[in-house]
Amino acid sequence: MKGLNIPVGVSDFAEIRQNGYYYVDKTGLICELLKTTGTKVLSMGCHELSAGLEV
Repeated sequence: MKGLNIPVGVSDFAEIRQNGYYYVDKTGLICELLKTTGTKVLSMGCHELSAGLEV
């Protein structure tokens, strides 16, 4: 099994993509959390949150 290139401490998404780092998009989990808890943490909805994130 090939080792994973994990971006520890890297917050720049462009750098993550350019360097081939391993990335897991958890946007869906955020939306599910907001739906199940009823908490309004973000000022935008799930549709707006995930819009434009597809690569």
